Amino acid sequence: ALLLAAAAALLRPRPGRCGAALWLGLGLSDHWMSAACWLPAAAWTSRPWRARDAAVAAALLLTGATLYLQLPLCAAREPVWGDPGRAAGLAGVILRSDFLPQAALKPAGMTGWQLGHALLFPVREAGLSFTLLALAGAAALWRARPRALGLLGGGSVLLLAGVAALANPVHVASGEFVFWLSDRFFLPYLAALAAAAGAGLLTLRAALPPHRRWAAWAAGAGLLAAELAGHRTRNDHGRDYLGFDYAENLRVSLGGSTVLFAEADYQMFPMLALLHVERRAPETVFIVTNPFLNRDWGWRRLAARRPEARDLAAAGPLGADPAHR
Repeated sequence: ALLLAAAAALLRPRPGRCGAALWLGLGLSDHWMSAACWLPAAAWTSRPWRARDAAVAAALLLTGATLYLQLPLCAAREPVWGDPGRAAGLAGVILRSDFLPQAALKPAGMTGWQLGHALLFPVREAGLSFTLLALAGAAALWRARPRALGLLGGGSVLLLAGVAALANPVHVASGEFVFWLSDRFFLPYLAALAAAAGAGLLTLRAALPPHRRWAAWAAGAGLLAAELAGHRTRNDHGRDYLGFDYAENLRVSLGGSTVLFAEADYQMFPMLALLHVERRAPETVFIVTNPFLNRDWGWRRLAARRPEARDLAAAGPLGADPAHR
């Protein structure tokens, strides 16, 4: 949505570069790996640039990205992922430096496979009809609005190529392919195709006689209704009790007042919901451990937050002292 708002601002008859820069900055603060792929396409489709325009756009881009300051603000209150309380630690969290070693282990020859998986993402998520309509709309944009196609298509191509070249979909511990971990990167690609599908509907409307043009809007509404109906069971979580049961059984097994150390990962999300949404165990303290229990600064921060942990903090990181093990 943020990237489409930026595209809409840039494609106006009088391009709104300031607004687009702010939208893009907000996109960077949400998921910079996806939004950054749109920056070259946005700069190219909004040429020419004057020095003053570029300076204002850069300032607004950074203003939107300042939402990243919530990371050190949260770190000042309790242990969080990484060490965003320091400049170097904040850069490491933003740049995902903990995941770089895994990316370097990517098997050779997988890039083409990933690219094919990425290209078919709209077919898997929105269906073949939507994808064909979007491709027809892209052809219409090629003739009527080349700048729009350059922005939407250029950002999508850079995004798909970047993920295929840099992301490693192999789970290091098990060797299993988990392509779905990168599917979230493709949401802007799907949004760009949605804009192209709108152009396809407009092309269909223009091709129909005036008294039949209502059929184009009916086709669009029917396609949307079919997609919603097809995904209804997948999106309805009203009867998903497995996660709730898992968290409730864990809570009961803890007994009374408990300090729970755990990684904030998929297996602990149900427990987080039980503690902070359901508020079923107010006497339980949940402390995120990854990846701070093997760092001196993590134990110091824990001691500041929980004075009863001072002796542990003084002994050093987990594993340094045999007593900890």
